[in-house]
Amino acid sequence: MIGLLLATEEDWPSAFESVLARLGPVRYGGETHEFRCERILNEPFDLAHVPRYSLVIDRLSWWYDLPREWLKKIALMNNVYLLNNPFTFQAMEKHAAYCAMLRLGLKVPSTWLIPHRLPPGDSRYVPMAERYNPKFDLESVAERIGYPLYMKPFDGGQWIGVTRITNADELRESYEESGERLMHLQAAVEDFDVFTRSLSRYR
Repeated sequence: MIGLLLATEEDWPSAFESVLARLGPVRYGGETHEFRCERILNEPFDLAHVPRYSLVIDRLSWWYDLPREWLKKIALMNNVYLLNNPFTFQAMEKHAAYCAMLRLGLKVPSTWLIPHRLPPGDSRYVPMAERYNPKFDLESVAERIGYPLYMKPFDGGQWIGVTRITNADELRESYEESGERLMHLQAAVEDFDVFTRSLSRYR
């Protein structure tokens, strides 16, 4: 039994369910395996409950805490396989992806991580920042990257918080609006022939 942990999308799960229904029994290692799937409901759960899933495909817990904690429980206690892995979300955001891609030799536009516009709400921040966070020139960083550029959350998705910037005024305005979000500045790729987006995984 494969569990599908979903948000509002309908196209992907419908396609998966259709393909799985057409698959039929699979012979492997001298055994016959039959695959079924169902969509998971987000309900209160007993930590001692034993789930009926062998695998959960997760399309939700990166932004919703309740299913994330359920996934951790069934992995730790019940040996359920998970795609994606909720224990590594902090290593699965854009920032880590860019670092991995650069190390692999892939071409990533010039990208800088810049400090929060508004500091984290921690009483220790100010004394730490006074000692160790030098002032920086945002416009100078942007000039080194070159316009046009994008400001976007280091961990974001779905184009949320992404701004195309063409000059210093837009830069300052976008930075002010970013608030407590930690942001990247990234060079724009211009004059492309084809634009595509793709899902990928790395280890």
